Amino acid sequence: MKELRKEICERGKAKIYEIRIYSFKKFAFTKIADTLGSLAAHAIAGHEEYLITYYKKSREERARDYLKDIPKLSLFTPSEEEKLREEAMETIRELPKEALAEFLKNGKKVLKG
Repeated sequence: MKELRKEICERGKAKIYEIRIYSFKKFAFTKIADTLGSLAAHAIAGHEEYLITYYKKSREERARDYLKDIPKLSLFTPSEEEKLREEAMETIRELPKEALAEFLKNGKKVLKG
């Protein structure tokens, strides 16, 4: 969105951008609607007529929904390290209980050296 990329000034290598709350709200609503659908986007935005439908989901289901959108709500491109970290976390989240226990057991040995 052009209005989110309006540069205010540059200090050294870091650029400073003007971000208005309503511009970000439109940006976030669009990204959430793309991922979860418009009903969930309306509910997350706080539109009352949609809240009942969305909150029939459990707390864990809503947390998974939010996790899907976190990378898409970043205004700037994440670093390679952040991308790798996110991929690792997603892989770990998808492990079954037994595989997770085995990973923790062996992973600690690998991390210690």
